[in-house]
Amino acid sequence: MKNCTTILTADSRQQTADSRQQTADSRQQTADSRQPITVNFFCTWSRDRKTSWSGIHYSLFTSLQQYANVIDIPLLDSFTARLARKLKHIADKLTRSDNFMVFDSKIMQAEIESSKLPAHDAPCIMFHAVPSRYMQNTYMYQDLTVDFVYRMWKEKSPLSRFTPLPPNTKESIVHERLELNRQVNENCRGLLTMSQWLAKDLAVNTGIDARKIHHVGGGCNINTSLIDTHGKNGRRFLFVGRDWERKNGPLAAEAFTKLHRKYPDAELYIAGPSTAPQELDGISGVNFLGLLSYDELVHYYNLCDFFVMPSRFEAYGIVFAEALIFGLPCIGKDICAMPEFIQDGKNGMLIHDDDPDELADCMERLLLDRNNFVSYVEAMHDKYLTQYSWKSVAERIIDVMRQDGF
Repeated sequence: MKNCTTILTADSRQQTADSRQQTADSRQQTADSRQPITVNFFCTWSRDRKTSWSGIHYSLFTSLQQYANVIDIPLLDSFTARLARKLKHIADKLTRSDNFMVFDSKIMQAEIESSKLPAHDAPCIMFHAVPSRYMQNTYMYQDLTVDFVYRMWKEKSPLSRFTPLPPNTKESIVHERLELNRQVNENCRGLLTMSQWLAKDLAVNTGIDARKIHHVGGGCNINTSLIDTHGKNGRRFLFVGRDWERKNGPLAAEAFTKLHRKYPDAELYIAGPSTAPQELDGISGVNFLGLLSYDELVHYYNLCDFFVMPSRFEAYGIVFAEALIFGLPCIGKDICAMPEFIQDGKNGMLIHDDDPDELADCMERLLLDRNNFVSYVEAMHDKYLTQYSWKSVAERIIDVMRQDGF
């Protein structure tokens, strides 16, 4: 019995030692997982970095820095690259053609291939489909795909004219760009999408393995610490969109004209276009604001009560997130990513056609049922603030990279 007890005690001690070692290993793994990882950030910056791709590049870059060692690797930034692009632009203009970013992609590819990354085994974030030797570590962040644009173009969809595929692009160039994207889609580590709509399109229509697709969302570029609801009067609508035609500004103006006849104290504030569209001529109750900075927009998000932008095509729509965070029920269209922001009948309304009567009716319903819509949006404020923050987007991206072993 004594020998058995001795053996059991020895086994017990060994198990305890093993258990302690496993606990120590687990703690070390947890500690390691909390260590910042290094991320290579490939970007074609605008001259004013804060406005690059509507502020997306800068917001994502600075947010990722909270969780990772982010290495800035600017593309198309050298004098040689800028000169080559300028000459190509002149040539395309003379020949009345467009290279659909193929030329830029080739320059970027040459730049990447000739560069020596400080962290060549680290994950890379890119925004353009550029095949390179770092593809196995690359994550593409996007709101739209060339494949979707091509399908609209091939089907001669009315939406095609609102997508970034110029009508004067040769079919051979389109197919060359498609091939570049196919190579990237097949060989990259992952595809990061701003919308659920695009994630589904990639899986269902482009045929990408769903395991490579990660919906990480997009964030708000407006200073949300400046929210102030005291100036609202329950009668003001806000439209924000630089591309007047694509954002369906003419429809918003026509619908507001109908609404204003019934509610003379209603107002429509329009921000975005640099010059006043002719559709606004002679319309009472319209306040044209022109192109505003993010800081200037804060005042009008605070002043207005509702947001209306019935876009003909909207790959994502950060302005909807901004409006909801500032407490504005929204009106959009039931296509693309807009239904992801707008819960019809709860935090706003979705229209189905380019019908000014339908839109005017939705605007009237917001006026008449304002308290219920606003109460719902206010109750969701904390959720919107978290969901549509660049900090949350950065966290989701880092989580994806960690799950992939980085």
